Order: sequence, then C-alpha cells, then structure tokens
Amino acid sequence: MGAETVRREAHRRLPAYARPVFLRLVPGLDLTGTLKLSHRALAAQGCDPGRIADPLYFDDGAGGRYLPLDAALH
Repeated sequence: MGAETVRREAHRRLPAYARPVFLRLVPGLDLTGTLKLSHRALAAQGCDPGRIADPLYFDDGAGGRYLPLDAALH
C-alpha cells in the first residue's frame, strides 16, 4: 500500500485530529515476546530522516498529498 492510498483512506475514515502527519514505510514491525509492537525504538528515532533508513513522508495539507521528508526539508 502506497502513501497516497494511506492518505486517501485516512481522510475517508478518520477525523482530522487522528490522521497521521508523518508516515514511515517499513518492511515489517518489531514485536516483543508477547507479540506487542515494540514502539520504544520507533519513538526514539522520531521523524528524523538522518536516523531512519526507511522511506519517510509528511502530509502536505496545502498540497493535499504526502511528500518525501528528507534531511534538507527536515
């Protein structure tokens, strides 16, 4: 599923305050031993493209689409 599909579905299904501003596309999620999402590593990396190898996007509300977030834009 691509960034535009995620944006379209988020706008269709979620109220404005619940829509993701940042979108990180990962090949898989790290899980704990009890099959819960290991969110601490993700939270520690934040939305800094210098710390993340995965594709990272932000919702450009004015343009109505997700745009790639790179180091220069960050």
